[in-house]
Amino acid sequence: MSSNNGYRYLSKSRLMALHQCPLRLWNEVHRRDLMQAPSAEAQARFDAGTMVGELARDLYPQGRLIAEKYWEIAMAKIHTNEALADKSIPALFEPAFEYRQTRVRCDILVRGKGGWQLWEVKSVVNPKEYHVLDVAIQAHVLKKSMEASGSDCNFENIGVVHLNNEYVYDGKKYDANSLFSRFECLDEALDIEIPVEDLISEGLEIATSTIPPQIKPGGQCTDPYDCPFLGSACDVPERHPLMLVPGVGPAKLESLIAQGINTLDDLAASSVVLNGPQQRMMKAEETGQCVVEPTLSEYLAAIGYPRYHLDFETFMPALPRYKGTRPFQALPFQYSVHFEESERRPAQHFGYLHSEDSDPRRLLTEHMLDVLEQHPDAPVLMYTAYEKRVLNALADELPEYADRLNTVADRLVDLCAIVKDNIYHPDFNGSFSIKSVLPALVPELGYDDLEIADGTAASLKYMEMIELAKSDKTSAKVILNQLWEYCKRDTEAMIAVVSRLNILSAGI
Repeated sequence: MSSNNGYRYLSKSRLMALHQCPLRLWNEVHRRDLMQAPSAEAQARFDAGTMVGELARDLYPQGRLIAEKYWEIAMAKIHTNEALADKSIPALFEPAFEYRQTRVRCDILVRGKGGWQLWEVKSVVNPKEYHVLDVAIQAHVLKKSMEASGSDCNFENIGVVHLNNEYVYDGKKYDANSLFSRFECLDEALDIEIPVEDLISEGLEIATSTIPPQIKPGGQCTDPYDCPFLGSACDVPERHPLMLVPGVGPAKLESLIAQGINTLDDLAASSVVLNGPQQRMMKAEETGQCVVEPTLSEYLAAIGYPRYHLDFETFMPALPRYKGTRPFQALPFQYSVHFEESERRPAQHFGYLHSEDSDPRRLLTEHMLDVLEQHPDAPVLMYTAYEKRVLNALADELPEYADRLNTVADRLVDLCAIVKDNIYHPDFNGSFSIKSVLPALVPELGYDDLEIADGTAASLKYMEMIELAKSDKTSAKVILNQLWEYCKRDTEAMIAVVSRLNILSAGI
């Protein structure tokens, strides 16, 4: 039986954990030693959030920062009260409030004409529903704390300050008034005042209990964030069998279950109309064999030789890094191309990796066009439509190359669509991503031998590399080589998949 030595106070983050899953809150209190470190992606998100939060203070240049650390609550409250009493201070950053053993630090509290304005800062471009609960918790604790000290608390506005994805960076200094937008949710936040009070009561009860809530693994384990106790204090939820069906996501799954469909056998016996990929998946699961349509050979024959295989890697900094870019704009920093002149000649590899801390788009575009225009009539294979979106964006952003980029875009052939429309292997496990298709069709070639094994990791490593290059060129060079190998593997994978598809189509 666990002790409750980890319990002292609730916080906004703990109440948000409770909202996601009561067991997550209990674990944070009683089994914090089993909490896993954030993933590289999550840590990057936290770091970006910190930078964005600091920049948002420029919206109120005369504001006062309550600088104590989050655990220095006693002194933070003293300085908060002093700043609240000083009406010459127009805004407070990180003010501290406490109510019913629940502590919060607010991002921005503004002294308005008709009351207080409370703003939570988020490094997103589109606030979500759970962000409203986030700021509502703060508003409730703030209000109750002020009332307990004999002060009235009227809110003039409550909302989320977030990044404006229409803002274009001038390359000099961020203009906070243009960089940020405001999502107002005063009525929504105040409407859930009673649910917030109930959430605090539930949180206190769970935090002081020695018995963990009996919660089975499920969708809450990853919504809205991955639980840090998955695989340590908690079992990883089993994948529902219907999630193997292509196109069945959480909403569709809920709809099928509501119809009494809980298994693949139930689905097969139902009147639900299945599309082509779903029918092939059902047949493959029933027989344990790869299902191949006769039309596959026609698709492959239409590609012919010579042909290119193209893959991009992009990164999306929350804060625009280069002149003319926007928050979270996808910037291609690397491409890989394999060129096959004929069936008898080995493929040639070409590529570009931008290694400087500067806008990569122009140099990458010039290099890529020089390669792809050597055979202007050759099809350019991609895997999913992402490469087309990158080319279209480059054409919009670099108008002097627009005609040439649009011509390349017209030559694109989506290999993923060919797979999806013609074949299903039981080992696809409901996914047509290259990371699922490659090991199923070409088990001897994969990504397990690479230091970088997916696009998200590549993006994070690229940002790490361009920072390291300023102080540690040796370490930066190691990452550069890892990026080369990863992107190259993506186009190698496409060649291997096409080769395997030809063998399968010939065997029909």
